[in-house]
Amino acid sequence: DMYSDRISRAYAKSTMDNFRSDCMSYLNFCIAHCLQIFPPVYQNVARFLTVMADKVTAFGTMTNKLSAISKMYILCDYSFDLHNPTIDMLIKACRRDMSTSVRQKAPLEPAHIIMIQSCVDYASPLHRLFYVALVVQFFGCLRKSNLLPPSLRQFSPHRHLTRGDFHFTPGAMIITLSWTKTIQNNQEVVTLPIADIPNSVLNPVQIVRDLFSMCPLFPKMPAFALLNADKLILLTQSNYCELLKLYLGKIGAPPG
Repeated sequence: DMYSDRISRAYAKSTMDNFRSDCMSYLNFCIAHCLQIFPPVYQNVARFLTVMADKVTAFGTMTNKLSAISKMYILCDYSFDLHNPTIDMLIKACRRDMSTSVRQKAPLEPAHIIMIQSCVDYASPLHRLFYVALVVQFFGCLRKSNLLPPSLRQFSPHRHLTRGDFHFTPGAMIITLSWTKTIQNNQEVVTLPIADIPNSVLNPVQIVRDLFSMCPLFPKMPAFALLNADKLILLTQSNYCELLKLYLGKIGAPPG
């Protein structure tokens, strides 16, 4: 109905997908073990979380599952106390047993990008686009979801970088973002100033200027695209990841 449809848009689609998945996982567990679902029984929630603790590696995943179950009960007009003693003790035990550190990937450094620059196949439009996108992502500290669309059909000028999002001033390049993981409803626009680095082999402003000068496009078109023989060549998220692994391998860095 209209209420359910409106509520489903309270969060991003990916967030709602995760919420549904966690709830269904809990409901299926209760059904499979003949456990009461409504009204909530804290011991049953604790049983579910105990089983999940052996299947996941990150403590944050456990708290996300508990949050989803709590929200499900509240939306169904049941009260749910996240600080119930049974739940509270189990979560404390999980925090002690599971690593709370985030296992991050090794960082890219300027030296890596300079090495990649030396072996990029500039004769390939896609590879050229990849290198410019890599430089912009590095200096802008951008997420992949901001940088590039999954495909041309899924490109959104509101969500993904366009040519019109880049503004050049004396000594700097300014990127504007109207959508991020935490800004999804046009609440504000984020501006990212990136300084010009004259006489540097890694000058982000000049690298982007060169691409845009070589192939001008309309402001609402994807930032990392080229026209080649009247055909639009678009760098997508999957292209980007594949080429990043390729060039990391070429410079002797672990592609993983």
